[in-house]
Amino acid sequence: MEFPDKESLKERFTQYPDSQLLEILNNHKNYQGLAVQVAKEIAKERGLIHSDQDLLTPGFNQDHYYSRSLFPLLKSKEQADRVLQSLLRVLYLATIVPMVLAVFDYANHKFSEMSVWSCLMIFWGLAVFSLDKKKKTGLVYILYVLFIVFQVLFLASFGPSSIPSVIDVFIYLIAVFLVLYILTYAFIILKRKTKIEE
Repeated sequence: MEFPDKESLKERFTQYPDSQLLEILNNHKNYQGLAVQVAKEIAKERGLIHSDQDLLTPGFNQDHYYSRSLFPLLKSKEQADRVLQSLLRVLYLATIVPMVLAVFDYANHKFSEMSVWSCLMIFWGLAVFSLDKKKKTGLVYILYVLFIVFQVLFLASFGPSSIPSVIDVFIYLIAVFLVLYILTYAFIILKRKTKIEE
């Protein structure tokens, strides 16, 4: 694929709104040198920047800020899609937990409990699949509700006499916060993508 020449780029970038030019300058490390040079020239003509030194200011050097964010802002639609797919893979894997619990209850002849875990597994799997296909933020709310239902049922399955060890509680809390983080990050990515597409 041949990279456009300077005149072609200038013609294209001249038609870009200020926000799109600033997007190129904000993410200048991800663009070809010629594209950045042309974007700089047009930005200077429009008064968006006054010199190349402006790109070194915090407003244009956002990598450090994003790397420290709990939910990093992704720089392109493609990057957001890749991260979202990774998050969805983990959510698909989470379907294993109610499936394992259903198998244990089946082995112990607890068929009513087994049917509850099986239903939860099916609903979770369908909700993740729908989220994967439709990319709607409302489906994340359904996953939050299913996750809370799972936690209530899981904790209720322990008798009052069974006291878990500190390690078990620690591992359980890590797993809970990990799933909540993944759900929240997926929601944020979808919300940001919706705003970009609007």
